Amino acid sequence: TSYATKRVDRGIEAARQLVDLQTKRAGEKHFDTAMAQAILGAGLTFARRDAEALEVYRKAMPIVLATSRED
Repeated sequence: TSYATKRVDRGIEAARQLVDLQTKRAGEKHFDTAMAQAILGAGLTFARRDAEALEVYRKAMPIVLATSRED
């Protein structure tokens, strides 16, 4: 919701915390971690930090896509 209310920096910080939490909880290659990374990537995109967003998406999307193909 921070992204929707134009508080992008706050949203990015919350997303980074979520990525850290999910990584510790489930591991780097888990779907939940990848989704948290995608949320972070969206925030970075909103902030026009495209190089950072692309790096995050490159890590997240293969996991998201692989998981979606399993279903």
